[in-house]
Amino acid sequence: AAALLSALTDICLPEDAILFGEIGLSGQTRRVSRTEARLKEAEKLGFGQVFCPSHAGLKKGATGLVMHALTHVQDLAAWFAPARAHAQKTGQQKVGS
Repeated sequence: AAALLSALTDICLPEDAILFGEIGLSGQTRRVSRTEARLKEAEKLGFGQVFCPSHAGLKKGATGLVMHALTHVQDLAAWFAPARAHAQKTGQQKVGS
């Protein structure tokens, strides 16, 4: 979904971001297994942000990553809207590249 939104808006996600989770047929996000292990590995590899389901069972501040909690794919689409407005205002083609 993030790749499709990125291609549609011509905006990149931050280079230091990871995304994980599943998306149901109606667009709701679902948790996946081994969330804590994924986050630990992401931190070890130098990532700074994570987009994941809001109900992933994580406590706020449990990691050093900036958490973007998603309940629906629309939450991810909403993230692109301000970035697109900023890119248009400043004349940039892509944000984060």
